[in-house]
Amino acid sequence: MENRRVVITGIGAVTPIGHGKDALWEGAAGGRCGIKAITRFDTSELNVRVAGEIKDFDPLNFFDAKFARRMDRFAQFALAATDMAVRDSRLPHDAQHPNPRIGVTMGTALGGVAGAETQHEKYVRGGIRAVDPSLALIVFGGSGSSNIAIRYGFAGPSNANSNSCSSGTIAVGEALVIDYEGFRIPRHQVSHDAVDEDGRDHLVELRAERVDHRDEVGRRHHPGWRDGSLHDTIIPISS
Repeated sequence: MENRRVVITGIGAVTPIGHGKDALWEGAAGGRCGIKAITRFDTSELNVRVAGEIKDFDPLNFFDAKFARRMDRFAQFALAATDMAVRDSRLPHDAQHPNPRIGVTMGTALGGVAGAETQHEKYVRGGIRAVDPSLALIVFGGSGSSNIAIRYGFAGPSNANSNSCSSGTIAVGEALVIDYEGFRIPRHQVSHDAVDEDGRDHLVELRAERVDHRDEVGRRHHPGWRDGSLHDTIIPISS
C-alpha cells in the first residue's frame, strides 16, 4: 500500500453553533454553547431536557422541496454540508456523467430514527396506509451517502457505517484506506438527527446522556465535571 498524503480541500458544516466553516469557527472561537433546552418536543416526562438542536436549518436553501421529501432530516444535513464542502473545494462534478474515481464515506450513529418514530406514530393512528411508502429508503443510514453519490455523480466506492459516536472517525479511516487504493474520497462525515423523544430517554437509561435540566449546560471536552455523550453533529470534510 502506497503511503500517500491526504489533503483537505473543502469543509462544510451544519451545527448548533453555526453553519458553514466560517460560522462554525466563529462559534467555536467565541465560546458559543450550542446546548440549550429542547424545543422540538415536550420534555416534561423525560430525564434529560437539553440537546444540541439545529434550529435554523432550511433544506430549501440547498435543494428543492421534491428532493428534500426523499430524505430524512439527518440526510438533509449531510447533503447541505456536502454542498458547502463541494463549493468550498471547487470539486468538479456532473451527475449526468458520473465519476467512478470519486466515492463517499459517511458515518451516522442512528440514521433516520427520528423520522422512523414519526412514521410509527402515523401507523398507530392511521394504519399501514398512513405510512410513507418510501419509508425504508428514507430512514436507513445509507440514505445520506447514497443521495450524495447520486446528486453529485460520485460513482466510486460508497459506504455508510453506524458505529455510534465513533462513526465519523471510522468514516475518515475508511476513506483513507480507499484513497490508498487509488480512489478520491471527497466526503468524510458524521451526520445525526437524534433529538427525538424515545432516543433521548433511551440514552439516559444507558447513562449516556447528562441528566441536568439547566439551559446551556453543554457537554464540553475538557472540564472535569463533564458527563454524557457527544453526538447530534455533522462535520463533513472534503479531500
